[in-house]
Amino acid sequence: MAAPDLVFADAALAKTYQTYRPQPPPSIVARILRFWNKGKDSREVTQESPTQKPGSLLVDVGCGSGQSTHMFVNDFDQVVGVDVSPDQLMVARQNYSHIQNIRFIEGNALHLPFPPASVDVVTVCAAVHWFMPFTPRLLLILVLLLILVLLLLQVDQVLRPGGVLAVYSYLSAYPLYQGKCLRHVMDELWKALEFWPPEHRQLATEYALMPAPYQEEEHVSSSDGELEVSSVCRLSDLLGYISSWSALAKLRTKRGPDAAQQYLDDAKAKLLKEMGCMEEDPEIVKRHRYFLRMWRKPQL
Repeated sequence: MAAPDLVFADAALAKTYQTYRPQPPPSIVARILRFWNKGKDSREVTQESPTQKPGSLLVDVGCGSGQSTHMFVNDFDQVVGVDVSPDQLMVARQNYSHIQNIRFIEGNALHLPFPPASVDVVTVCAAVHWFMPFTPRLLLILVLLLILVLLLLQVDQVLRPGGVLAVYSYLSAYPLYQGKCLRHVMDELWKALEFWPPEHRQLATEYALMPAPYQEEEHVSSSDGELEVSSVCRLSDLLGYISSWSALAKLRTKRGPDAAQQYLDDAKAKLLKEMGCMEEDPEIVKRHRYFLRMWRKPQL
């Protein structure tokens, strides 16, 4: 794998990411567990304890600050988060080190430090699109396929027969103010940033170009509305979420903190204008819709 562009490998940004990025809804965990259990021998599954098989292991690749990783601790004997960013891992350990069956390790997605056929489930939340380097557009598809094939070969090596690969992500926040949807404003703000990497476009297609590693597959689209999370927050929280965008981090790096702050000030002004609100920090509802793709490794 090419040297990763560590846009989130910054202590301050890692904390912002932890504070303002959404946590996946429990429905994603339930979907993954249901798919995993379908592939297990019926004798291994009881009504009282459908999961937590002794020795079961889930590995979360590109775990970041652990917001998705920790959601599986009640369902697997061991949960391990893997990431290339020491700063993200530091935040993850600070938040979840009190949980006995979870740990976080620094590692590369193409060199997972686990024995062959030792992992039950591999998850990747909002990270698959980062597993490829920045490239000219004409080469993007070829490089995407090459990097993802290498990743999938590594996943295949560590997965047990019947194991599951689950990749999922959220789309941009869709805020509501007194019932009024502000999605179009968020879309305008997104388009106004020029530093979105080409990898990020894979989110809009829900990873449609990702090669299918196995025949048995399940896809839950964001348009289904099943995997949605919403929270009541303040406009300042929405701006905090925007401040965690990778493209804004690039703007801050390339043009300085003043340029990034100006963008945030303009974003706040546009949102308040659309709300028709005179309040400085009004209450809003922030919604994220997720999509999920899963594949099962064949049994021997």
